[in-house]
Amino acid sequence: MTTIKNIPAAAAYVLGAIACVLGLSVVGGWALGISVLLRVAPQWPAMALYSAIALALSGAVLWAPALLGGLQVRRMRLACASILITYSALALLETLLDFDLGIEPHALHRALNHNFKWPGRMAPSTAFCFILLGAAFLLLNYQERYRLDFAIRALAISVALLAAISLFGYLGSVEFLYSWGGITTMAAHTAFGLVLVGLGVWFTSYAQSAREDVAVARIMRMATALLVTLGIVTGLTSFALAQRQTELSAAN
Repeated sequence: MTTIKNIPAAAAYVLGAIACVLGLSVVGGWALGISVLLRVAPQWPAMALYSAIALALSGAVLWAPALLGGLQVRRMRLACASILITYSALALLETLLDFDLGIEPHALHRALNHNFKWPGRMAPSTAFCFILLGAAFLLLNYQERYRLDFAIRALAISVALLAAISLFGYLGSVEFLYSWGGITTMAAHTAFGLVLVGLGVWFTSYAQSAREDVAVARIMRMATALLVTLGIVTGLTSFALAQRQTELSAAN
């Protein structure tokens, strides 16, 4: 019989499965040269290969408890966290310090991301989100022993909010919300996948916790309010920008 505690676990499994399938479909798109799987719209950036692999791994970690035992899940979280933090930190340093370690397949991405200096590199915002996710996966292994509910859920909410900002930028046609000048930008479906994984980590933490934390519940209400406010601001901003563009076109 399904219990209240099983509902968050089931939600985490579903969100993880969707994120994993999304990541694997983009990996398949790169492997088979199917461009429709790489970007949501022709004018939007494609998801980088390494971002797709990281998203698939993150989704698999959330899905793992439905298929594997406790020790195997902890080992999988540790391995995934190590990969996410190591590569994402290197990609972030490459961008911030403007150098190239040669670890990204630039030639593979050049045709679709020719406007960027280092095509195929994980966007800074994406790398930062995966670093946070890696930290959250590590903490999940020790949640019950050290009562790390607050830290894990704060990381999860941060990832979901950062990705949601980019996603709202795409939906509202507000470029500055997802574009960092000439630096590689977070792809729309990368943002969507990170929102799913962020929520999945929160549900996993909730399912592992034996008690409801009032402080965490307050944070979730605040995060929801922030998302709603951000959506409204994005909508109003995009409407104002569209109206301004129409006036300029009419004037010309």
